Parts: sequence; structure tokens; C-alpha cells
Amino acid sequence: MRSNFRFLLCGAVFAIAFATARVPLTAGHTTELAQFGGAVLVGDGEVFAAESNNQFRPGLVYVFRKTGASWLEAMQLTAPKAAVGDGFGVSLALDGSTLFVGAGATAVHVFTKQGTAWTFASTVEATAVPMPTAAAPVEGATPAVPPVPNVARFGSAIAVSGEWLFVGKELPAGRGRGGAGAGGGGGRGGPAPAQPAGAVFAFKRAASGQYAYHSTLASAADAAAIASDRFGSAITFAGTTALIGASGQNAGAGVVHEFNLEADAWKVVRTFAPIGAQGTTAAFGSQVASNGSQAFVSAPGDAGGYGAVYVFAKVAQQGGRGGGAPAPQAASATPAATAQPVNVQWLEGTRLAAPTAGRADRFGTSIATSDREVWVGAPGAGGAGRVFVFTGGSTGFQIDGLRLLGPTWTDPIAAGASVSVRGNVAAVGATGANRNGGGLFIYERDSFGGWREQPMMTTPLDELPAITGIERKCGADGKIEVFDCGATDLQAFLPPSKLSHDGHTVPMSSLWGWTDSQTKQEWAILGRRDGTTFLDITNPTQPRVVADLPLTDGARPSSWREMKVYKDHAFIVSDSAGPHGIQIFDLARLRVMKPQPNGLPQKVAADFIYRDVNSVHDMVINEESGFGYPVGSSGGGNTCGGGLHMLDLKEPKNPKFVGCFADTETGRQRTGYIHDAQCVNYKGPDKRYKGREICIGSNETMLSLQDVTDKTKPRVISRAAYPKVGYTHQGWLTEDHKYFYLDDELDETGGMVEKTRTLIWDFTDLENPKLVKEHFSKEAASDHNQYVKGDLLYQSNYRAGLRVLSIKDPTNPKEIAYFDTDPFRPNTAGFNGAWNVFPFFKSGSIIISSVEQGLFIVKTSDRER
Repeated sequence: MRSNFRFLLCGAVFAIAFATARVPLTAGHTTELAQFGGAVLVGDGEVFAAESNNQFRPGLVYVFRKTGASWLEAMQLTAPKAAVGDGFGVSLALDGSTLFVGAGATAVHVFTKQGTAWTFASTVEATAVPMPTAAAPVEGATPAVPPVPNVARFGSAIAVSGEWLFVGKELPAGRGRGGAGAGGGGGRGGPAPAQPAGAVFAFKRAASGQYAYHSTLASAADAAAIASDRFGSAITFAGTTALIGASGQNAGAGVVHEFNLEADAWKVVRTFAPIGAQGTTAAFGSQVASNGSQAFVSAPGDAGGYGAVYVFAKVAQQGGRGGGAPAPQAASATPAATAQPVNVQWLEGTRLAAPTAGRADRFGTSIATSDREVWVGAPGAGGAGRVFVFTGGSTGFQIDGLRLLGPTWTDPIAAGASVSVRGNVAAVGATGANRNGGGLFIYERDSFGGWREQPMMTTPLDELPAITGIERKCGADGKIEVFDCGATDLQAFLPPSKLSHDGHTVPMSSLWGWTDSQTKQEWAILGRRDGTTFLDITNPTQPRVVADLPLTDGARPSSWREMKVYKDHAFIVSDSAGPHGIQIFDLARLRVMKPQPNGLPQKVAADFIYRDVNSVHDMVINEESGFGYPVGSSGGGNTCGGGLHMLDLKEPKNPKFVGCFADTETGRQRTGYIHDAQCVNYKGPDKRYKGREICIGSNETMLSLQDVTDKTKPRVISRAAYPKVGYTHQGWLTEDHKYFYLDDELDETGGMVEKTRTLIWDFTDLENPKLVKEHFSKEAASDHNQYVKGDLLYQSNYRAGLRVLSIKDPTNPKEIAYFDTDPFRPNTAGFNGAWNVFPFFKSGSIIISSVEQGLFIVKTSDRER
């Protein structure tokens, strides 16, 4: 029967075309990462579109209704105690005049419709669920997977039917993984531990209308099979049957669990997976939808990443189990009991796939069904994303004309990341539109049965407002606007939309400073993921954003962009960016440049691109010697093992390669990879090396001190290890070259230390550096970069922002000032907030790049301390 049913598939009917027109909404802002349209839902004459990931305002659900010929915003919904980072809108479900909205890791909020207004009614709290306890270990048994913790994402998926509300709870993808994510660390973490199994919580509506906890549903498979199973990643009802996806079960192959309601208890009947699933990482069960008689289950990883949606028919067959996988034991709030045979099963039939596909299409990311259609999102298809619409019914699906009309742009907008359809209206989320702010497409069926697209809707940017004009003093309450501060005053702040030639938003990366050798004007050189911005900050309360240098043609945007200055030229590199090379920009050009009339910077090009390296992590320059050292090179060109690629920069627009050097006893791969370095003409206490050119490499696993005076015979002076190494990241010498301050980027996230750690080295003997002190901050934030100016140490410590320490006593630093650039997160380990700081301007201005926020210009209140 399986083969006969499958043969009815021929392909997709058509892919929706995405034309664009900006429709401004009435209020609110969307951050570059907020992803408006991440969840969409079509109701009765209205469309709901959520943005749950806002960074600078609470999550929102927009309600759109048709007025005349246009769809317009009718209202906005927020959580009852709305707060930035509340995750409101992560999931949506509708039952008549009741709307359910998932909110982060803590709650599902319930709204009811009265007339034309949706009003808050109640909250289903995660705390209503009893915390599970792990069973005692049994000798010789497979170790149990930890119970899913309450920090997991409660409400990651929700479904409602009659008096029942099911709430999924799973760890977000990547929770518990090593590595530095978006920060300077990249993918340097260790292997990911097994995550706890997921769960679904059943709530039952009482006569009062409140939902009370009823039971917990989970997989009854053995512990090895359910580790990281993502049980509850998708939920749908089909009458008194609940289908629950576990897309991570069985090492990522995935299964669907079927539960039936029997005598007020939800009992598992069987699990099923497609017999023909292609690949062990199919992630079958990522999305589940049903029209009652059929179930549609996505497997975005099917066939090596091409993706598929499997269609199962609900048929009567005495005693059958169906679906290919044997039935497990029953699962409910009480210990499992053997399920009784039933005469209804889900029989695998059609496999839906895109007629032309690529491995990055993510076909099956979203599914929606109507009476005779199945809509399948593929947000990577065609570059911009597609939604494929298949027509058919209980007898299968057939080709009915194929139309693949792409959007009017080629930028990836992730169209099809979410989809919903009801009657003659459909909604499609495009989370990559509007520079990743997100977009919404609404479709209406015309009188001929065709779908007509309405103009794309976007929301204004979610970012903090610019602050310029006058100095803002740190108040007695330790605040400037929303920012925590101590002995630090704000001169100006500019968000991302003010820092690019076309006003788009993109996260920040590193920065450096330049003082014009002729005019003495002070300039900030600010890295973004997709380019570099040049700002005149001579008047620090009125910065002028003058020029925008995009990334090299053919390169790709990247989290890492670093730059240094030599002879009035900027040398700019980017890691994991493909064929980027070193952009060389003559800063003297800025003297006659002006911003565009709208205040945004003008677009400029590099003067020269050095092509003997491709991706480079950092650019190190010794201004005294005139030599530059791209380090951490990869992806082609002469990488020098990631070590020193030595360049003579005396003619800035004509750099000359003079050799490689790598300490192959260091680095995670023992190639001598250098993540960052400081190279100086040494003037410290070790007389053997006075006047020699020394590079101090932060080489992932330890420090490596290298003598590069003779470029034909560089050599290792010494290596310095230390306890609890996470990732040897970056450091800076005191001005007398006696002490060196080092940060380890991953010791905080790796749980090796509880507070921000700074390692203090005595370099009196370069051949035997001594770790003399581990200084711990009061904060727990990850540290990233630090620099010494006089007797002050300036640190950019991600979520804790700028930290200024007095090092008059070099081995006993004391924090004297701070400015927290990341106001809505706790000062915990992680990679948001302050990326880099530059404190070397003669005026005392300090510039800080903060990943999500933008550029800050500050001054400490007492610069003479």
C-alpha cells in the first residue's frame, strides 16, 4: 500500500513570489535580530505576527486587519509585565476567540477577544509544573538523561484543542555547547554535552476558564535514544489524538509520538518515522501539522539537507501500529504502562519535496495546511527563500502547474521561516528581510483561485536612540539614561543605523583610533560585520560619521573585523570572511570628506587590497619598527599556520612580505596559531632583549614570546602556561614593559572561574615569565580586550561593558570607573556587549564598540587618578 500511495506525488504546485513594498507600522521598533515574522498565525479576518527577540524593547505581537484594500496594523499585544528580553511571541496558537502566546522560558499568556479588542486574560506559568526528579541509577543501565530543567524554553511550541493546552519545553539549539558564539572566540569550544530530553506539559481548562497543570508527556525510549531528543519541538492535535515531534531523537533522525486521550489520561500509542527517510540527521518531527485525516511531518535534514515533508494518512487497520517504528511503552504523568492495540494507524504515503532544491534550502522549516493545500517553507531556497504550495487531498498530491517566481532582490530574506493559512488568507514570515529585522507577507486568494501577494510589511528598527549634543554626567544613582555607570560620563552614543551609508543595521565588531598627524583631529575607526565606519570625534558630543568602507567584494560578512593604523593608513582584516585580504585605506582622504546631506556616511573604496592572505583574525602593527603582522590567517593565501605573516609596511600602499613564523608547540592544532599579539621594540628590565623586536602571542593554549628582530631567523624566547586555560585570547604590556595583563576569553563560559579573571605576568625575565597574580572582578562577565595607558588598565568585558582599573600597584588592580554598554542583560558570561575599547586619545575620549548597541564615546570623570 505504501508504494501505491506514494506514486501520486509528482512535485510542488508552485512557489510563492515575493514582491516588496515597505508599509510602515504605527509604533515600535525591531532590532536587527528581532525577526519580526518569526511566528505568524492567520485568524478569523486577522493576521498575527510576532517579534519575540527584541533586544531593546519587550516582545510584541502585531494584529493586522484588512481595511479597504489594504492590511493595516490594528493593535499590538505585549505581556502583562512587559520587559526587554521577555521572549513574548516565541509561539502562537488560536482557539476561537482565545489566543495563546508563548513568552520566553517562563510562561504562556492567554488573551481573549471582546468585540474587536484582544485583552489579557490569564497566564500559564512554567512554575505550575512540578520539577521532575531523576530516578536512582541502576547498575549496568544506560545513564539517565537529566530531567529537562526549568531554564529550558517553556512554550517553545504550543497547541490547543477544546479544553486542552499542550506546552512544549525544550532546550534551545546550542544550549550547553562550548565556543564563543558571536564573540571573538568563534567556534573554539569543546564538544557539546548531551542535552536533557524534552517534555510536553498538558494543561486542562477548568470551569473558571483557568488552565491547571494535568500531566507531563515525554518519550519512554531508553536514555541513549532521547538525549537531546527535542521532544515537544512541534505539537498538533487531530481530534483526541496528539502528535508530538521529537526531531532530535535517535541521534537526530527524529520520530513523532502519538498520544491518545483515554479516561482523562494521555497515553502514548506508538512512535512513527518514515520508512524511506534519507539520512540519520533528517530531524523528522521538526514541524507537525494535521487536517484531521492526514498528518504532515517535516524533516528539514532529509536527504543530506535537501529536506522533505512526509504525509501520513489515518486509516483503520485492526491491531496495526503503522509508521515503521515499534510502539514504545505508554507515557503519562505516572509510570509507563503497556498500550493496548488499536485499530487506527498512521500510514506513510507521500513524500513532498521541492522540484529543484539545494542543501541549504531548509525545506520543511515551516508547514501549514488547509482543506486541499499544504504550504511548506524553505527559507534558504533561491537565496531569498520560498514557500511551496502543494494541492491534493486524501488521495494524494499532484502537479497542477509549477510557478517559481523569485523576489525582486537576491538578498537572503528567509521567506518561509514561518507560514500559516486559513481559508482564503495566508501569512508568510521572512525573518531575514529588512536587514534581519524581519518581514511579513500576506496572501489572499482571488476569485480565480490564485494567490495574490500584498506588499511586504516591516517594522521600524529596534535600537537605542542616538545620544548627542551635550555631555551626560554619571548621576548619583549610577545611571546615565538606561546605562549603569561609575565615574564615567557619556559624550555621545550612535546606534547601528547611523553608522552605514544606507542606514541599515548590522552588529558591531572591533574598533581602533587615529589622530591625524597634521590636523590633530581624533577619529574612530569602527568595524561592523559588513564594513568599516570612519567618524570624526574631535568634538566628542557631536561626532560626524564621514565614511563607510564596505567589506571586500567577494568576501562575506563576519563577526570579526579588526584594524590598526600606521603612517595615517588603516589596515583592516576580517576572519571567516572568505577572500577578504587586507584593506588599506589612506586616512588622509578623510580630511576633505563630508557626510551625506542626510547625515549618513558616504561610501568609499579601499586604496589597496593585499591579497596574499584571505581571512585574518587580527592585524598587529609595531609602529616603531614599521612592520605589520596579520595573525590567525585561514581560508587560503599564505596563512603561515595562523602565526606571524610578516610584512614591511614602510610604504603603506605597497606592503612587502618578508617571511613567516609560527611556534608549533602552541595552538589547539599545534600550528602556532596566534589569536592576537602585541609586538614592540622591547624596553623592559631584561637587558638581554633591550631594543629587540619582541612579539607576545596569545596562542589559544598559552603565551608565546618571540624574537622577530631578524626576520630571516625569528625564534621562540619562551612559552608561558597557566592553570584553567579556556582560550588564551589577548593582552597588553605596561608602559615600562615589566608586566603583561592577559585575558582568557572562555574561562568564564567554561565554568573554570566564577568571576572575570585577569592574569598578571612579570616579564622581568623574558625567558621565564612568571604568573604573579590572578585578579578577579566583582562581575562574572566574559573578558575580551584590554589596553594599558599610563597607570590605568582599560578592559572591554562584554556584558559588563568598559571597566577601568588603576594599576599603580601593578599586581593589585583596583576598579575605579565603569560604563555598562549592555543595559538589559545581567553581567554574566557571554558574548554580547562591549567588544573593544580604545583609550589612547590625548583628549581623554574613550571609544567603545558594543556588538548590538553601537558606538559609545565616554570620558572617565577623573582622568588623573
